[in-house]
Amino acid sequence: MCAESVPKEIQSRAFFVVGGVGCIVNAVAAMWLFLTTLAPTFVFGIDSWIIGYFLLIIGLILASLGYLGTYCNYGSGVGAASFAIAIVVSVLFLSWTIWHIANYPFYYRYYEEYWHLLTYIWAIIYEIFFVMMILWAVTHITSRYFTDKPGLSLATGIMLIITAVFLEISSILSVVLMMFWRQYHGFQFVNIFELVWTFELVWILLFFTSEILAAILFFMMRIPESSAKPGY
Repeated sequence: MCAESVPKEIQSRAFFVVGGVGCIVNAVAAMWLFLTTLAPTFVFGIDSWIIGYFLLIIGLILASLGYLGTYCNYGSGVGAASFAIAIVVSVLFLSWTIWHIANYPFYYRYYEEYWHLLTYIWAIIYEIFFVMMILWAVTHITSRYFTDKPGLSLATGIMLIITAVFLEISSILSVVLMMFWRQYHGFQFVNIFELVWTFELVWILLFFTSEILAAILFFMMRIPESSAKPGY
């Protein structure tokens, strides 16, 4: 049974098309971030992660319109919340990236203090990012009957939840590492750092997969007829 209410007055498939494009951009950003995380000095250079985050910001804004479409077309309150929090996350990522770029001199002069501050701010933003992915997942699950592939929509929601879990673990481990890094030495420190690095790679790959699935679903979303009664 579909959990959505009645369609809204503003109905348009354009929301879903833009949302699908945004998910594709997110997938490209995820692959870029995966490569820069896997090898920071890859062909692109040491600071190439910045390009990945700008791509992610653009992708999140566009994808958020797809979730807004579930509200405008199906009356999904979760879809409206997904849109709102995606915009918040986009603004935070943009602010964080610009702040990081602007403070490069501070970074190199006060490396230890800056690293801690950056990590804590990053963790807070990623907590909100975590909530966003959960809301995206719930939106796909509750609107699955408006696609021709409800099973794929359910799988996308589950994939987003799994991605969010790995993101949360990565974020927590990063904060713990920053809090106690002075106590870690040699092999023990390397092990913890590699654990954080591994979880980060995993959630980025899962996010890539989730966004490809979400793009497919958005392109398949259909507009309910005004006389139709959703909820069957």
